Amino acid sequence: MRPRRRMPPDITFFLSFGESVDTPLIRAVFLTLLIYQAINISYLYVLNGIY
Repeated sequence: MRPRRRMPPDITFFLSFGESVDTPLIRAVFLTLLIYQAINISYLYVLNGIY
């Protein structure tokens, strides 16, 4: 049995939100979320590859 994958958040929402509100704080939060998602997805792929 393969584990169910969690649905990633809607990237287009983050993109449109980042475009409309272009402040350093929002940009930092956006980058943090993006990096966190990338680490999460790659971690899931590594786990699925091992087990």
